[in-house]
Amino acid sequence: MSSPPIFDTSTGTRDGDTGAEGGDTSADRPEESRVSTRFRRVDHFENIENMDDPQQKVLTDKLLALLAAQTQSGPTPTDVSSSPLRKRIIVAVGGIPGSGKSTLCAAVAASINSALQTPTAIVVAMDGFHLTKAQLGLSEQPALYWARRGAHFTFNGHALLALVKQLAEPYSPTSPAITAPSFDHALGDPVPHDISVEPCHQVVLLEGLYVLVETLSPWKDIRALCTVEHWVDVDLDVARERVAKRHLQAGLVKSLEEGRARWENNDFLNAQFVLKSRKHAAEKKRAGEI
Repeated sequence: MSSPPIFDTSTGTRDGDTGAEGGDTSADRPEESRVSTRFRRVDHFENIENMDDPQQKVLTDKLLALLAAQTQSGPTPTDVSSSPLRKRIIVAVGGIPGSGKSTLCAAVAASINSALQTPTAIVVAMDGFHLTKAQLGLSEQPALYWARRGAHFTFNGHALLALVKQLAEPYSPTSPAITAPSFDHALGDPVPHDISVEPCHQVVLLEGLYVLVETLSPWKDIRALCTVEHWVDVDLDVARERVAKRHLQAGLVKSLEEGRARWENNDFLNAQFVLKSRKHAAEKKRAGEI
């Protein structure tokens, strides 16, 4: 399969990919402060409707063009009588912690849905595929898994691959919804079947740290199933400050200095893994190996 074009951007606000690190004490907060935590990442973004990001427009226009091409080639997704089979546009949005993946995906989905006046795009975050706290405790190295929660080995990548395979299958307006887990940042665990991808959702924005990894299964298998790739670039110093502030806002640390230390000990290691994988894949492509 030939690789889709990659669109780069260096803008964005908070990302939240490693917001489920070990040691999160948020589950001890009063119930009233935890009610909307599952959606806190969106709530804390800058106003996505007014987000001035040229790459948001580039990606939105790209996806609207693909949707228009689909419509021209067959019946509309609401034509239940003919039940046309069609395929979803799955967009893999990757980048390091703090790059702005979640912000970008929320803005693009909102822009598409606003332009078409129908719920056409939906975001599925890799966060929902974190291993649960119980699973971390049962792992061969619980201390390591807790300390490195957010690393690729602390996700159920095979479950995410199974979901993406489902999403990549042809579907009709009468097909059943496909559900995906979300992540509850108050409880520190995934919430099964919390996201419902309906037949009206022709675009699925799949965002996460490892969705563009090309050198390790099952991540490279997930990437191969996606229609469009979008890499969100960011300066490492900018990402560090964003993530440190996020840790402080989430109550995981008591100061920005502690937040930066947390970045160095976990988030930065995850960023290095993603960047090295990306560099290695580029070298193999230049050598004609992939």
